[in-house]
Amino acid sequence: MKKFNLWLLSSLFVSAFMFTACSSSDSDGGGQGGGGDLPIPPIATKAAISGVVYNWGAPVSGVKVTVGTSSVITGYNGAFTFNQVSGNTVKFEKEGFATITRQITQTNQHFDVSLTEVQTTTFPASTAKTLDIDYTGTKVALPASFKDESGNAYTGNVTAKSAYLTPADADFADKMPGDLSAIRSDQSEAALISYGMISVELTGDAGQKLQPGSPATLTFPLTNGVDPVATPSIPLWSFNEEKGLWEEEGVATYDAILNAYVGTVTHFSWHNLDWPEARATLNAKVVDNAGNPIVGVPVDFDGQRTAYTNADGIASCVVPSNTKMLIKVNSEAYGNYAEVFDEYGWPSIDETKIVKQNVTLNPQETKTITLQMPAKAPVISGKVINEGSGSNICTMFITYGKGIETARVITDLDGSFSITAPANYRGAGKIIVTFGDGYKVEQDIQITDADQTVNITANSNSPASAGVIVVTGDGLNTRYLVAPPTGGIWENAVSISEGTLNFEADLGGENKNLGWGHVYIAVPNYDESQASFTTNAGTFEYFMEGGSGWTNLSTSSRQGMGEETITVNVRKEGDVYTFTIANQNAFLIDRSLGFDWDNIKAVKMSVEISGKKVVDTPK
Repeated sequence: MKKFNLWLLSSLFVSAFMFTACSSSDSDGGGQGGGGDLPIPPIATKAAISGVVYNWGAPVSGVKVTVGTSSVITGYNGAFTFNQVSGNTVKFEKEGFATITRQITQTNQHFDVSLTEVQTTTFPASTAKTLDIDYTGTKVALPASFKDESGNAYTGNVTAKSAYLTPADADFADKMPGDLSAIRSDQSEAALISYGMISVELTGDAGQKLQPGSPATLTFPLTNGVDPVATPSIPLWSFNEEKGLWEEEGVATYDAILNAYVGTVTHFSWHNLDWPEARATLNAKVVDNAGNPIVGVPVDFDGQRTAYTNADGIASCVVPSNTKMLIKVNSEAYGNYAEVFDEYGWPSIDETKIVKQNVTLNPQETKTITLQMPAKAPVISGKVINEGSGSNICTMFITYGKGIETARVITDLDGSFSITAPANYRGAGKIIVTFGDGYKVEQDIQITDADQTVNITANSNSPASAGVIVVTGDGLNTRYLVAPPTGGIWENAVSISEGTLNFEADLGGENKNLGWGHVYIAVPNYDESQASFTTNAGTFEYFMEGGSGWTNLSTSSRQGMGEETITVNVRKEGDVYTFTIANQNAFLIDRSLGFDWDNIKAVKMSVEISGKKVVDTPK
C-alpha cells in the first residue's frame, strides 16, 4: 500500500509566503571557514503555523505541539494549527516517540513530520549498558555512572529511550529534527549531508532528566556510498533545540573490525553523523505542462530536505555545495502523476516518469532549475462548513479507482481548501473529510480536466483517538496500525453484553496490513454512567494473518506462561468510546519470531483505539 505524505494546499497561506523546510537562515555567508555565528532567528510574531503529524503514513493523535508558550494536541486526523504564535521553534512530543524540533523561518509556515518510535530499556545506574538500537549495528554504550541536571551523581534505575534514523529511509526528511542547517566549532555556517542520526533520552526513577557521568560511545553503521579509506573520520553533531540547529561536537572514526564509525559524546539529545559543506541555495521551479507555476508542491532535495513551492512555483532550499543531489517531485506530491494502470485498472508507479534532475552547486552559488510536470492535475477547491461545535479545520484527500488515494491537505481556519486531483484519472471519485474527533464526511465528485469548486457540510464536535498498538520488549519495538483505511473511527465496534463492554473489529487488507485480522478488547463490570472508567481486569486480543505470516498479540499465553489481566481505561464521548491500554504485560508471536506457539515472547504493549457503539435496532 502506498505511503502518502500529508501536505497543505492552503489559500490562506499561499499568497503570504513560501512553504519551506530547508532554509534556517537568510544569511548569504557561511560554509566551511566563512560566515559568522548563526544567531537564534528572530521570533516569528503573529505567525500562522500548521501541519500534520503522522507515523508510517497514518495520522497520529495525542501529539503535543508547542510553539513558544502555546501548545495544541493533535486530534484523530493528526492535524494542528496555530493562528497567531510567537516563537523560534516548533516541538513535537508524544510518549513512545522521539521528540523532534523544527525551526520557524517564516511568519507563516507549514510542517509535516513523521514521528519515530523509541526503544525503551531500564537498568541500574551502577551498571554499564549497551543499547542495540537497530539491526544494522547501531549502538550506544552507556557508562556505569549518571548525573542529574544539577550535576549530582544519580543512583537508582535509568530508563533509556532510543531511536535511530537512516538516510535510506524514504521518510528521513520528515522524521529528523531540524533541517540539516548547522554551525561548526569555529562558528561558521554549514549545510550537512547526513549518514545517520541517533536519539537518546535518559530519565531516572522520578522522571528526572539524566546525562552520562562519563563519555558514552556511539557506533554508526557504514552507510552506502561512503569510502572509509577516503573518509577515515566524519564529524559528530548534536541538536540545539533552542536554535533548531545542529552544532559540531566531536568526531567519529572508522573502525574496520566493526565496519562502522565510532565516536564519543558527553551528553544526549539527537546526535548526527554528518559531512559538512559550504552552503549554497537551490531554487526549484515547478510548472505544469503549459509552463504555469504550481503552488504548494513539496520538492524532494536528495531525500534529506523538503521545501514547498510558493506562489511563483519556486521551492527554495539551502543545500550542501560540492555534492551531487537528486532533486525531484514525487508522484504523490502532485496528483499521482507518474501513476499507470494495467488492463484491469490496478495502479502502479512508473519510476521512469518521475520528474527529476541531478544538480551540483559551487560554494555560495544560487541556482534555479525548472521541473516541468508532464500533465496538469485539476484542482478542487471550496469550503468545509462545520455546523457542529468544533473547529472548521480538518484533513482531506480524494479516493478514486480501486481505492487509490491522493495526498492529504488541511483546510484553512475558515474551512477553505484546495486539493490536487489525480493527474491521469478521469471519472468517479470521493472527497474524504476527517475531523479531529474522527467525524468523517464523504462527498461524491466527478474528476474531469477542469478545476472545480465544491462545498461540503459537516457536524464535528470533540477529539478522539486513532487506532494503534505499540509492542515493546527486549530489542523489540513494533507498531501495528488498526485504524480504518479512510480515517474516522470503527463503526458499530462497541457493544455491552451482560455488564462487559466489548470492542471488536475485523481488519482487512486495506488497513495498513496485508491479509485478514481481528482485534478484541473486553472491559468487565463496566459502569455506563461514568464518562471515564478504568478496570484492572481487562483482556485484549490482536490477530493478523497475511501472505508473509501471521501475528498474534494477546493477554493469554496459551502455553502455560500465565493468563494476564490488564488495566484498560475507557473514555466515553457521546456514542464514541476510546480504549487506552498503557505499558501492560502481553504475549506476542509473529513471523519474525517463528511460526509455532513455542516461540511466544513476553512483551509490553500500549493500545489506543476508538469505536462507536452498536446502533440498537427495533425488535
